Amino acid sequence: MGNIYNVDELDIKHEKNPKTKQSANTIFNFMEKSEYLKLKLSQKTLTPRYNCENIEYLNIDMKSIIFPMICFCDIQLHKIMPHTQEYGKYAIAFSKEWGIENNIQPVHYINENAIISDDFKVAYDGALQLDIDNEYVDRLRNYLLTHLLYMKPLYGYMKRLEEEKYCCFQDECEWRYIPQINDTETKLQIIYDNISDKSTLDKLNEAIDLIPKCKINFEYKDIKYIIVPTANDRDVFIDYIMSEEVDAPQSEKMLLISNILILDEIEGDV
Repeated sequence: MGNIYNVDELDIKHEKNPKTKQSANTIFNFMEKSEYLKLKLSQKTLTPRYNCENIEYLNIDMKSIIFPMICFCDIQLHKIMPHTQEYGKYAIAFSKEWGIENNIQPVHYINENAIISDDFKVAYDGALQLDIDNEYVDRLRNYLLTHLLYMKPLYGYMKRLEEEKYCCFQDECEWRYIPQINDTETKLQIIYDNISDKSTLDKLNEAIDLIPKCKINFEYKDIKYIIVPTANDRDVFIDYIMSEEVDAPQSEKMLLISNILILDEIEGDV
């Protein structure tokens, strides 16, 4: 008979988070305006925003839901250009390991024709109908809710700038951070399903901006890249980083400047 080992005694040697070979080892947070990037750099925080997600593909009791998130992608740098056309040409990027440590999770892309979609509907409907109030039912409902927030269809309509188009969502390679609002002292809900006007959505985002526990804090050393559209934008950000708006030692400011990438140059090298 072979030796029997206690699992706790085994010395398993492997990297904690091995480098990926297909996707990027970096997660990017893209945005449309330079002001957004400047604010993130000066505050050293990323703030969730309430967004509307269409969930008609699940055939449950809601057609869409609104909940707070910070979105990232792990697209390789040389393939990033189509993504910038939809989500903006400014970005801040961190290592994937940093993202994992900060509870950022890849989205689960769902084939609405597959059994997993049917199983989720059955489990979701069943959990809502359970006339039982105990810890285990609460955990089941919480799990299904959390799973719902990290799900997205393979294909669907996306609305950008008042225009809808059919697209492949899997190409976004999306990761999400969703704050634990229930752990904070606020009247905000994690999910809304009956908001149709932009002014109400803006008020929700103003409110969540006041809750520090909902944000992700970072240090300048955590930043891998700062992406800007043009060489002129790089010069603007160099001036901004060197200004008093960015409160950091000279060495950290120089490191930030060295991490600036120009999108036009990336596109020219693809």
